Order: sequence, then structure tokens, then C-alpha cells
Amino acid sequence: MPAILLALSMPFWIVQVNETAPDFTGTNSNGLATRVQSSGGLLGPRMIRSPRPRIPSFAQVCPMLYSPRISIGDPMTPTDPTSGKMTINLPNVIRTLGEYLYSDPNVAVRELLQNAHDTCVVAQASGVQSQPAIHVHTDAVERILVFQDNGAGMTEEEVRKFLTVIGSSRTDEVRKQLEDLGQRDVADRLIGRFGIGLLAAFIIGNRVEFRSRSRTPGSPVILWECDGGPEYRISTIDKTDFPFGTEVVLHVSPEYLGVLNTAEIEQLIHRYADLLRVPIYLDNNPRPVNVMNAPWDESATPEQYREFLQSRFPDDGILDVIPLDINEDGGATRVKGALFVPEQEQFIVREHGDLTIYCHRYFVCDDERKLLPQWARFVRGIIDTPTLREMASREAVLHDENFERVQIALGRTILSYLTDRHKTAPKLFRDIVATHNTVMKAWAIESD
Repeated sequence: MPAILLALSMPFWIVQVNETAPDFTGTNSNGLATRVQSSGGLLGPRMIRSPRPRIPSFAQVCPMLYSPRISIGDPMTPTDPTSGKMTINLPNVIRTLGEYLYSDPNVAVRELLQNAHDTCVVAQASGVQSQPAIHVHTDAVERILVFQDNGAGMTEEEVRKFLTVIGSSRTDEVRKQLEDLGQRDVADRLIGRFGIGLLAAFIIGNRVEFRSRSRTPGSPVILWECDGGPEYRISTIDKTDFPFGTEVVLHVSPEYLGVLNTAEIEQLIHRYADLLRVPIYLDNNPRPVNVMNAPWDESATPEQYREFLQSRFPDDGILDVIPLDINEDGGATRVKGALFVPEQEQFIVREHGDLTIYCHRYFVCDDERKLLPQWARFVRGIIDTPTLREMASREAVLHDENFERVQIALGRTILSYLTDRHKTAPKLFRDIVATHNTVMKAWAIESD
């Protein structure tokens, strides 16, 4: 048998084993004697190392730095404790938090749309009968981006409570009230949760003006202004013709003026808010930008599902569609949406498994590849769910127990779909298996 260098597995030792020697002696990397006894078992030789020389104490090595008056083991008598509050010393705390919380400057548009949407839902939950609406206006000359809604509005007390305190969320407070009243369907329509969305405005803006008139009788128009620093200004405006609701004026920084392009804003509305049920109007266009409805909102035909998916995955042919309408665990796990099996040549090996995720009908992320089970990487799709929880930046979802519940539910749905196709559409089933055979088999073995 050739020589074996134990240092490959235990690099500290330099010992060579000879197959004819049951016992042998070597040296380690410090030159200390080492004796190895053959055990004759599966684990190979046993190594017995000689004791190391005693390591000198700190006092022996550095006598000049050692003070015998202080011993590590000596008891210490604490002084009387005092208390205080943690503070942040950041001249531009608001702007700094916004810039480092979000990775994409465009989320400023997303967050302001979400705020406008939620206040419209709050108004509806309060019994307001008027049709909710959001209007977005661009002004390249004045370099401003304006978001208007006809929602619940805010009183001065609410402005001070929710706008001036980072992390204080009016939406989350209303959501809890609705859930306590048993109005979960309305609560599920609310998106905001963290009370930090306005921070995003300062990524692309150097000043924000917030005007709001509450639907509470007798409420004046409140103006709140901030330039991203630690100070803000709040005042009352004597303007009786100001409608109920809120107007946010964002003064756009020079480096982000591209956001004032109408086509750019329209694309962002489609990306983030296409499924929201509140219409969003851009400039003077009388037609809303967002589509507001998805196939799973109504009794859509397979062809309508195909058209919807094709518009969002234009580079893929669609072999078959898997509609989703999951309601499990007593309503704790709810998922709607649509998956599809992509068409591709049978000799091409390509993984899919990516999902576009909406929570509460609002876009969170593309290309989520861990939510589907590994063996299901032959499908793609879109899901909308109130079950998943978003990160604070709302650019990804938490991989928690809710994530696992949704993953298991999706896996069961796909298996049920395959079983049904095997029985009712054997040719289609064979086409699916033939097209994605390699990926399905490889991940089935890996996931076993």
C-alpha cells in the first residue's frame, strides 16, 4: 500500500504510516514526539500525542505590563446604575434611512402609491360611498411629482403621530381594528405595515410637502413639510375648497428627473400597482393605468388565463395553465394566482421555478426561486397571497413558517394537477413529462 499522509485530513500532524509497522513514531509540526498505534479497525491508526510544553503566562511574557494589584478573578463592586435613551446622531436621518433601506430608487413611487391606496381603503371601511381614486401628476418644468387621493385624510394629531414618528403605522393600526371586528376581507386589502414608506420619497426627492384634509367633521387642511433632515414644519391652511384626502408633492432631485417621464411613471404603475382595485390615473388621461382585475378574480376561461400570463411572460410559450385558489389551515394559508408549464424543445434542458409575488395585490418581487418545491422547477407563474410576510423594504418575502406553509400548499396543488392530467389528458401529460423530463427526474431524486 502506498504511503498515506495524515496531514491531508489533519494538517497539524506530519506523520507517515508504513503498512508493515503496527506501531510507529513521528513528529508533529512543532517537533514534538508522537506515537501512533495501529487499531486494526475501520477508523485506521490511533494517534497519541505527547504533552505540549507549558505555555508561559502573560505575567511571565510581559512583566512590565502586568499589575498584581488587579486580578481577573477579583470581585468588583458596581456603582449605582443609571438609565438613558438611545439616540441617533444623523443630520439627515430620514434621507439616510431611505437610501439604505431600499435598493431601487423607483420604490419611492411604489410607496407613495401604496400610501394613497391604503387611505382610500380606510375611507371605504369607514363607510365612505364615493368611488376611490388616485391621481398622479408630473411636472417636468417645476420638477415635481404629485400623488393625490380622495381617501380618509389625516387630522393634525394623526399627522404628528404617524408622519413624524418613524415606524408608527396608521395602516397597521386600522388593520388590527378591522381584524378585531371580524372584517378580515377588508383588512387583507391594506398593504402598509411598517410605518416607514414615506422614507422612500427622500431617495429621489429633496423636499416633501404633505397636505391632508381629514373626513372628520370640521377638520382643516394640514400642511407637513420636510427636506429629509431631523426637522419638519407643520401648519394649518385656510383653504375650504381643498377636497377630502391627501396630496403629496415630491420635489425631485436633479439626478432623478427621469422619473418625471410619463412613460416611465406609467411603467412603474403597471409594475407595482396593476392589480390594485383602486383606479390610478396619470396626468390628464381619463382612463386608469392599472388593469385592477386578474383572471382569478372572476370565472375566467383557460384562454383568458393564457392571455394574462402571456402578457407577463412574453418570451415563453404556454403548454398548460394551473389556476391557483388555495384556502387551507382554516384560512391561514391563502394563495391565488396562476402557474404555467412553459413550452420548449424536448432536447433543451432548462430550469424554471421562478414566481412573481404579490402580497395583498401589490407587487413584491420577481424571480422568487425558493417558494416552489425543488421538484417543481418545470413551472413558472404569478401568485397573490396575504399569507406571506414582506421584508421591511418590501423587496422580498420572509422565509418563515408562513413561507413553508405556502410552499407545501403549492406542492400539493401541482401534484394534484399532474395526477388529474394523467387521468384526463394523458397526451398532454406525456408532453409535459417529455418536455421537462430531465429537470423533473433530477429534482425528484434530489428531493426524495
